[in-house]
Amino acid sequence: MEREQAMQKQQNQQNQQKESSPETQDIMKLRKETEKLQMQMNSIQNQINRINKLK
Repeated sequence: MEREQAMQKQQNQQNQQKESSPETQDIMKLRKETEKLQMQMNSIQNQINRINKLK
């Protein structure tokens, strides 16, 4: 049991190191930015569709 806990703790530390690496943080920022841009694109597309219906 203790051995499993020790291995789990080590795994958690490794995961935290990966998450805190600059590359990973950059990727997370880019993903968030991409999601924002996709939402904006969808909004714009919806507006275009509304305008086209009015024509």
